[in-house]
Amino acid sequence: MHLFFYRRHALEQLEMRHSDVRKELVTLKEALSQLTLQKEVLEDEKSSLAQALSR
Repeated sequence: MHLFFYRRHALEQLEMRHSDVRKELVTLKEALSQLTLQKEVLEDEKSSLAQALSR
């Protein structure tokens, strides 16, 4: 019976860790998306400035 409770506790800990890792993954994906958007905006600004300077 003791082994059952140990395994159940271990499973609950793994499920909590899994949940934490998934939340972290979502946070990191959101950060990556925001950084990618910022990069695209900066690249557009760079292109516009290069065109303006070449005139």
